[in-house]
Amino acid sequence: AAHNPKRTAAQMKEDAARRRGFELLVEELYGGTPQLRYRHETGHELANAVFQNFGGHCFNCNRDLRGSRRWHLDHTRPLALLWPLDGSATLLCGTCNSEKRDRPPAEFYNDEELARLAKRTRLPVETLKDPSPNSDALGRLMKRLDWFFDDFLTSPEMVKVRDGKVTGELLVKALQKVISRYKGASYPDLREMYEARRSTE
Repeated sequence: AAHNPKRTAAQMKEDAARRRGFELLVEELYGGTPQLRYRHETGHELANAVFQNFGGHCFNCNRDLRGSRRWHLDHTRPLALLWPLDGSATLLCGTCNSEKRDRPPAEFYNDEELARLAKRTRLPVETLKDPSPNSDALGRLMKRLDWFFDDFLTSPEMVKVRDGKVTGELLVKALQKVISRYKGASYPDLREMYEARRSTE
């Protein structure tokens, strides 16, 4: 797991590569970076809006982050489940953000904290307790599978080899794990499709 403190340096590199892959994929699926999308939709800066929403304090430990550069916008619902960064982000200090990592909110916060988080993020408690992946993002991906395999996975970032592992392959494996968590629809096996396409190259 990404929040396992016993990870090796190689595992941390893999985590970073997977995370970057998810960031790039979500940006492509939703048409731009979170900051640009939010600015276009609201006329405000995402970071400023989230910082003000949480009063400049870490939601988890209440540390005063005003005047500090060590604060983070946390994907309240994790990027690892294909949730984009948006106005529902949570303000966390660096320590708390590292501790939470890719866990869904219900796996990190208690019920009282989830109730407070729901008020701040305007996400219902039931939503915060739901560990399901983003079905909208999965639907967008399924409509663009040819693009995903033929263009996205052949981009320079995705064909990079780190410690003998191809970044795109790590992403496909991680995506298949996401799909396996979703019970609402039947999706193809991306790993099988990936291997089949590689074998014909």
